[in-house]
Amino acid sequence: MSRKYLLLFCCLVATPVFASQQRHDLDASVYDADFIFEGVVERVLFANSQPGEQPTLPHTFVTYRIERIFKGNATSAQVTLRLLGGKPDADELLHVDGLPMMDVGDRDILFVRRNGGSICPLTACAAGRYRVFENAIYNDEGRAIRMTSTGGVVPGATRDFLEVRQWAAAGVELHRGGASTQVDDYPTAPRAVRTWAAVSADAFRSMVQQKVFSMFTREQLAALPPVVSLNPSAPFDGPRLRVSPLPTGEPQ
Repeated sequence: MSRKYLLLFCCLVATPVFASQQRHDLDASVYDADFIFEGVVERVLFANSQPGEQPTLPHTFVTYRIERIFKGNATSAQVTLRLLGGKPDADELLHVDGLPMMDVGDRDILFVRRNGGSICPLTACAAGRYRVFENAIYNDEGRAIRMTSTGGVVPGATRDFLEVRQWAAAGVELHRGGASTQVDDYPTAPRAVRTWAAVSADAFRSMVQQKVFSMFTREQLAALPPVVSLNPSAPFDGPRLRVSPLPTGEPQ
């Protein structure tokens, strides 16, 4: 039986995601995030939303082992996030363009926001995921992250990591990452700038923590509610989809 793939393009979601991958506003994400942590993926499961007014849609549940908290609180050593997209059955795959795809063993620093209330529970979606490879920081697409003199972050060249080129949980090879990926987003910048080495994970961790402490007091951080962790076995409703009618060309 041939495997069927469905790529869902969502203009309201995908357009901001791609823009943020080029120059992520780290300060805004630190401020907006409900929970910022570093963790390792322990489990990836797929489940469908309940049938009802909205169509049944597959979702991905990703459980992380929490190893370090930069902002927020948790009631356990694990947190399970839910993202739109996944495998409704063994031979079909729904992927929402621009959403991250996690696998068991991935180590990430995540900026979580509205888990369970959004199709992508990260600030700026995929741009709210920083991947740790070889003790250095890369974005969701495997592009080396560099810290700027003003405390921002910008991506550079793409590394050909196997973990970026495949989504093992779904059994698919991704058409992104690798040496052939277009990385020249800043054509006027010197080539040396476009091929920089990724910032070290320790330096990035330190910068994130400093930003958190510069924006919030310890009392404010302690008062934050615990991050929402979801149960893949519990019934849940899918996102509310809005369908806009095609223009008729007639004056209103």
